[in-house]
Amino acid sequence: TLILYKLGYDTKRLFSLEEYYDQDLTRYYSALQSGQKNRNGEDLTYWLEYFTEGIASEMTRIEKQILDVSRDRILKEKIGQLELNSRQIKAVAYLQKKGKIARSEYVKLTKCSPKTANNDLHEMLDKQLIKQKGGGKYTFYVLTHV
Repeated sequence: TLILYKLGYDTKRLFSLEEYYDQDLTRYYSALQSGQKNRNGEDLTYWLEYFTEGIASEMTRIEKQILDVSRDRILKEKIGQLELNSRQIKAVAYLQKKGKIARSEYVKLTKCSPKTANNDLHEMLDKQLIKQKGGGKYTFYVLTHV
């Protein structure tokens, strides 16, 4: 990481290889020992492969986080363009965390009547913010892909 830093790549601002190393300490120490044994111009392939796998893994993790934040931002922009009541906003936050919501969950979450929940959910369906899945007593709602 020192070489990357000296070349202008400040990886500490983007990701932490320590998190990657902590996931499998046995492999980390094995790679370190391999590097120590082969310091005198011998084969450093194992250490280099391990190190670059770590960078690739962390970059993939960061990419996923960036995409998640981007999707969240796009959803927030879409919601900002829609008129939603406080119950519906609470339901969207719940959907972002849990992925789906049933009418009964909506009632509990927002402390409203089943009729109000139906009205709110149908309004969100009409605005194409959510879509309905399942049927009958197994009906639930998910966010539409933005």
